[in-house]
Amino acid sequence: MSEANKILVRRLIDEIWNQCSTTAMDELIDNDIIRRDPAPFGELNGREAYKQLVLADFAAFPDLRVTLVDMIAEGDCVAGAWTAQGTHTGTMTLPGVQFAPTGKTASFDGTSRLRLRAGRFVEDLVAWSPLSMFQQLGLAADPVAAGANRLMMVRVMEELFNQGKLAVADECCTRDYVHHGPQGVDSRGPQ
Repeated sequence: MSEANKILVRRLIDEIWNQCSTTAMDELIDNDIIRRDPAPFGELNGREAYKQLVLADFAAFPDLRVTLVDMIAEGDCVAGAWTAQGTHTGTMTLPGVQFAPTGKTASFDGTSRLRLRAGRFVEDLVAWSPLSMFQQLGLAADPVAAGANRLMMVRVMEELFNQGKLAVADECCTRDYVHHGPQGVDSRGPQ
């Protein structure tokens, strides 16, 4: 059974994720599949939701290529490591937001634990780093800049608010800074 399941995983990668075959989706994906993915994707339930995910990925990355690096199988479960790469030339749609094409290529690694029943995938647990993809596409903050922003916020909270060092406001707030206070009262500038 394990070797037969490995063959089905190869078909999942080749026919569904690399060729976007809706025929293969109908054949290999159970109506009640559950897919758990990192935020912002979360949990998907059912074949139609799975299809929409694959179609959305292909709309955003028409040249998407997933390569299976390694896999092990036991009983009805198969665990695999994979890499994916694609160029963001179409609109990327996520829950509540759309990203215009960046023209940039992203590559990332991940793992999946798949469970099968009667030759169909019923569960797909995925682990990968969406943040890495967003950073490569220029859609997420540079970690160095994010770290500097974090340090500045710690300084404002500790030195300005906790220690009362008012000069910190002049160093950390721009002239057009706006603090939206309670009851709609705004404070403007470092003062």
